[in-house]
Amino acid sequence: MFVEEYFIEGTNLKVERQQALKKLKTQIKHKIAGSLQSTAGDFLLPNVEIIYHFNQQEKLQIDYAFSDCVPVEIRTFWEKAIGLLADK
Repeated sequence: MFVEEYFIEGTNLKVERQQALKKLKTQIKHKIAGSLQSTAGDFLLPNVEIIYHFNQQEKLQIDYAFSDCVPVEIRTFWEKAIGLLADK
């Protein structure tokens, strides 16, 4: 079974996917840069990593990566969410 929990930069809390997305939306709304990482992964890289920041024109920039072992459902969820956030 694949455990889906995330760390959000600046916190020591593990949160579930919906909570992570809600926090991500809030930080982006307030133009706060940051990152989130899945708690699962190998010793070097998390299974899911999303980094978001704002350029000099305050345009949102999102970089993300998935490890090869991430289930398609999780990858699809985050790609769709990132696409929606980037369009705002």
